[in-house]
Amino acid sequence: MKIPKIVKLGLSIAVVAMFIGCGGSDSNKDNTSSSLTDGGGTSDVVTNKKPKANAGKDKVIIVNQTVTLIGKGTDSDGTISSYEWKEGNKVLAKKAQLTYTPTTIGKHTLVLKVTDNDGDSASDTIIVTAKKAVEGNQPPKANAGADKSITVNETITLIGKGTDSDGTIIDYEWKKGSDVLATTASFDYTPSVVGKDTLTLTVTDNDGDFASDTVVITVNKVIEGNQPPKANAGKDQSVTVNSSIKLTGIGTDSDGTIVAYEWKKGSKVLSTDASFTYTPNKVGKDTLTFTVTDNDGSKTSDSVVITVNKGTSSNKPLILTIKVNDRFDKFILAVKDDLGYNYNYNIDWGDGESTQGVTEDARHYYDKEGVHTIKITGDFPAFDFTQVVSLEQWGSIKWKSMKGAFKKCASLKINATDVPDFSDVNDTSYMFSGASSQCLPKTMSQWNMSSVKNMESMFDWTKLNQDISSWDVSSVTNMKNMFYGSYYNGDFSKWNVAKVTNMEKIFEDAKLSTTNYDKLLNAWSKLNLQKNVTFGLTEGSNYYNNVVVGTQYTKAGKEARKLIQSKFHWTIKDSGIDIYNMGDFKPFIGVWKTTSYDNTITMSVYNEFFQYNIDWGDGTSDNNVTETKKHTYMSEGNYTITISGNYPYSHYSNKHYLVDVKQWGDNEWKDISFQESPEIIISASDAPNLLAVRSMRWMFAETTFNSPINHWNVSNVKNMGNLFYDNKEFNQDLSSWDISNVTNMDWMFYGATKFNQDISSWDVSNIKNMDRMFYDATKFNQDISSWDVSNVKNMDNMFSYANSFNQDLSNWNIQNIEGLSAFDKARGFNQDLSAWDFTKVNYIGIEDSNISTENYSKLLISLNQQDIKDNVSVHAGSIKYNKNAQSARFELINKHGWHFSDGGLAE
Repeated sequence: MKIPKIVKLGLSIAVVAMFIGCGGSDSNKDNTSSSLTDGGGTSDVVTNKKPKANAGKDKVIIVNQTVTLIGKGTDSDGTISSYEWKEGNKVLAKKAQLTYTPTTIGKHTLVLKVTDNDGDSASDTIIVTAKKAVEGNQPPKANAGADKSITVNETITLIGKGTDSDGTIIDYEWKKGSDVLATTASFDYTPSVVGKDTLTLTVTDNDGDFASDTVVITVNKVIEGNQPPKANAGKDQSVTVNSSIKLTGIGTDSDGTIVAYEWKKGSKVLSTDASFTYTPNKVGKDTLTFTVTDNDGSKTSDSVVITVNKGTSSNKPLILTIKVNDRFDKFILAVKDDLGYNYNYNIDWGDGESTQGVTEDARHYYDKEGVHTIKITGDFPAFDFTQVVSLEQWGSIKWKSMKGAFKKCASLKINATDVPDFSDVNDTSYMFSGASSQCLPKTMSQWNMSSVKNMESMFDWTKLNQDISSWDVSSVTNMKNMFYGSYYNGDFSKWNVAKVTNMEKIFEDAKLSTTNYDKLLNAWSKLNLQKNVTFGLTEGSNYYNNVVVGTQYTKAGKEARKLIQSKFHWTIKDSGIDIYNMGDFKPFIGVWKTTSYDNTITMSVYNEFFQYNIDWGDGTSDNNVTETKKHTYMSEGNYTITISGNYPYSHYSNKHYLVDVKQWGDNEWKDISFQESPEIIISASDAPNLLAVRSMRWMFAETTFNSPINHWNVSNVKNMGNLFYDNKEFNQDLSSWDISNVTNMDWMFYGATKFNQDISSWDVSNIKNMDRMFYDATKFNQDISSWDVSNVKNMDNMFSYANSFNQDLSNWNIQNIEGLSAFDKARGFNQDLSAWDFTKVNYIGIEDSNISTENYSKLLISLNQQDIKDNVSVHAGSIKYNKNAQSARFELINKHGWHFSDGGLAE
């Protein structure tokens, strides 16, 4: 019999309590209550709210396969004191997490029961379906498609794909959360609420295996006055029936970006990519429609007509010449078997003999030494041409790879005037790397490159001398080192590089002219480029006063270059602007304060590339400065210095002389710091160009800076460590800062004792280091509960001595944290941390914080219910725990070897 606690109640209450304890209860009710009456006739109602249990979603696995089930229990007016998993009458576990391995085929019903600290319980079930294991079965693959962005109430067709290498897909299922949206591969989806919708596609193969993939649909609100996008499906084309053709559509938007593409034939969706391969199977004319959607939801379409002709048979051979030095030597024609392709070819040796059905290297003895002509037909997907004397005809060979085909070629002559079939080639990396110019085919401008994905080092250290401006590179993703050292100055304005993710050193030492660079920038800025690409050109340098001027842009390409940097976050490595063609370039203007008649200011280059004009503010100036420059003032006072051109680093000595920035101008910074300028103020109304800045570390550290900087564009910055370190005055709004690319914020507001601004809207999802971020930020107490900290690995002393901070952080996901001392000496913090995932944590430090006995006890109970590590140390100082947590703490010590330093059991 359960007797409730009775305080200051008479004998009649005890009798009622005994009667209630002997009565039944309804387990389906949300609450249980008891009415108690004291001797004076007063009634007290004691009501407990029942807990809630959640066993999770149903599972489908292979028999004898292990699955981990994580049960959850919540109690709105108390805590969960125990968990129990059962199958039938068999108890499987008495904790929240269960490792379950079904040994028989069929459906297994498991029941999770949770009990709260008042003794009430609740249950939930989960069905684990165990299917028969298929020997050697390969699981399927699911593809939900690329993420989409549409307007609210707009309909979009989602096309899911499932593949199975050793079977077939028999079932499709689309879900949003637990809601099933469709059981077909494709369906129309119409969101009615602005936000981000995550949809899951699950495919099942004929052996019962399944796989899932997700797609995120960003649902935007309708914006009035939007300029519609433009669509270009390309020119009408002709193709032979059953042959493939690459179609590449282009979408542009003057006031936004293209977020979705769609190709249709009639009502049938063919592709949701900008480019795709089309293979018609009937003679005639096919009209295909290309539709683009911008980020405001507006759509525009264009069409292209494909004339499908009847095919003609053609089997022209690949014709090569080879040289035999001795008639007794065996000639070996080596194939590139390291690429994994299958060979099945015929070879006419040119001496009256031939070999059929060759699947590996071909071998032949000649009766005569000298040059011989050979002809090859059949499946011959790749070849190293450096073993032959000349290439006379490409023929009808359907190539699959040109990787390293002419690498370091020195003497091969290419006399072929026909065009090779590269329609299936996806790799041309190192194709002409280090080759001489005579090894370059004459028909290169006519090549079909539409299927190529990898062009890394294709022409590095090759003197390319042909026009390839019309190449279709719309499928290429890798152009690293493509023209490195090639001295090639070509027109790339027609290239569609929207899929390229790697352009490191693509044009380094390629001698790209300012005219062609400006054209490239203006054209590429209109494409929907990949983000965070490093674009490597020839950077200037100054090593021991040996000045090298690299690739530069002019006023004609300035705005397009800025657009690429700001919109797509590219890192562009060039030599800056041509100072002789800057146009209306606004200079950087600062005020330096000298304190004696012989004060000298030094502008140092430190082996970096500088090229600028400077007005020293005392009637003297210097132009085209590329080396370290010193200037001595004849009297003390304030001097306004004006700098225009390429001055990317704040490498000036005597920084303490700099007292005011009056104008940032158009100067592009790569690094800037005012740490040694303690009295700095910024009176400039414009913002600095920080698009090339990757680190703001120490920028305003140990200064009294407190000027508005919320209008700065910091979207490309990755490191903000120590940014306001020990700045005792700064307290400005930073809510508009885009810090989505930042990965490091250690010590950012360390000792910033006045800072207390709302930064709740910051996207911190990429940050990995928050070590001492608010250490000794004594006034900071803002709601940052919505921050996504799932990628953070270090929170050491994050809020130590931040004595005002006391916000609810229960929603934080600390899945990557190992050592948790974020609240050590956080003397104002007292929040419930029991919802956090401590599975990776090996140290917990909350010593000298303000965490209460109740919250500490909840934490201990939660820790004992998680799949935690052994031998973890907990330093809680004088914080005590209550009786509810006594057994949990005991089990952590005795079962897991945990070590506690706390205040013991509260009386």
